[in-house]
Amino acid sequence: MNRKSRWIRWVVAFAVIVVLYLAWAIFRPLPGINATGPRTLSLTTPDTVLAWPAAGQSAVGVTGTNILLAHGVQKPAPTASTAKLITCLLVLKQKPLSVGQQGPTITLTPGDVAIYNSYLAHAGSTVPVAAGEQISEYQMLEAILLPSANNMADSLAIWAYGSLPAYTAAANAWLKQQGLADTTVGSDASGYNPSTVSTAADLVRIGEMAMQSPVLAGVVGQTSAAGIPMAGTIKNVN
Repeated sequence: MNRKSRWIRWVVAFAVIVVLYLAWAIFRPLPGINATGPRTLSLTTPDTVLAWPAAGQSAVGVTGTNILLAHGVQKPAPTASTAKLITCLLVLKQKPLSVGQQGPTITLTPGDVAIYNSYLAHAGSTVPVAAGEQISEYQMLEAILLPSANNMADSLAIWAYGSLPAYTAAANAWLKQQGLADTTVGSDASGYNPSTVSTAADLVRIGEMAMQSPVLAGVVGQTSAAGIPMAGTIKNVN
């Protein structure tokens, strides 16, 4: 047998081996596979002992879950400026904004100046205003949540609801719908008056609602805001 014939036989043999291997690989039985369903993760109240304050009432929660831990007697007490979170949530409910929008331009009145002067006389936190001043809804939200301007909270609530009593009625109805039975909005929208009361547990839930609002989360995430009429740049003191 010459060299060429041997080479042809080797090629044929190799081709037969390849064909047999491919046939075995294609038609061989597959090993059994045990199917499993998706894993389900559940968030529950953690079995954790926290170092709670020795006095008063406390609460902690996790945004987007039903986790809420409370400590101490949950007795309604004056909220101070945390009431402004309710104001901003209620204003956006009445006058919605999307992220990036300034919203309507609001022309301030002598009544808004009187509100400013009243808070100023009682050492409340304020942002200066003037009659005829034009300011956007978003800028007023910034003035409320960054330097905690009491006068802007009242003025914006009046703009959105027509009067403070109308705002108060709407806010208390909303709180009831949300199951926040221990929270009551009093005579103003800023929390300066102690008639606005809540508990630590309710305030945690209100804070979670505020942080789930992209507009409000964006505001409180700022260190400062520029271009506020009559005030210029305001800083986040909260």
